Amino acid sequence: MLSVTLKRARDYVSEKPLSRCELPFGLAHPSVIGSLIKVARNLPIKPKEFWTVASSGQLNLGLQLAFPDAQANMVQVGRKLKEKDIGRAKLYISEYKFDQEVKEWFRPPFPSVPSYDAKGWRFMELYGNEDALFWNVGK
Repeated sequence: MLSVTLKRARDYVSEKPLSRCELPFGLAHPSVIGSLIKVARNLPIKPKEFWTVASSGQLNLGLQLAFPDAQANMVQVGRKLKEKDIGRAKLYISEYKFDQEVKEWFRPPFPSVPSYDAKGWRFMELYGNEDALFWNVGK
C-alpha cells in the first residue's frame, strides 16, 4: 500500500536526515521532470500522439512538456487521478485493480510489467493511431 511505502520512506530518511532525502510521490521534482523532458526531446522521433499508464501522472505530464504538439493519452492504473495529475491528456481508466495482471492475450508484444504498463496497451490498440508512441516504463 502507498501509505505503508511512504511511512517507510519517511522512517528511512529520518535515520540519516543529512545524507538522505525523500522525493515526492511520482518523483514530482523539477530535476526529474527536467531529465525526462531532455531524454524525450533527444529521441529520434517526434510523436503526434503518445500513450502512458499513470499512477501519479508525472510521466505523462513530463511528456506533455516534451511534446507540446502531440496528443497525450493516459491510462489510469492506480489511485484516482486528479485534474492536476492529468494535464491536457485524454484519460482512460483500466478496469484492472492496481496489483492485478492483464490477461496474456491483452499484453503488448514486448516485455512489460503485466500489473502496470501492460494495462495501457489494449487502450492504445483500440483508440490510438498506427504511429502512436507507447512509453513503456519497465521490465
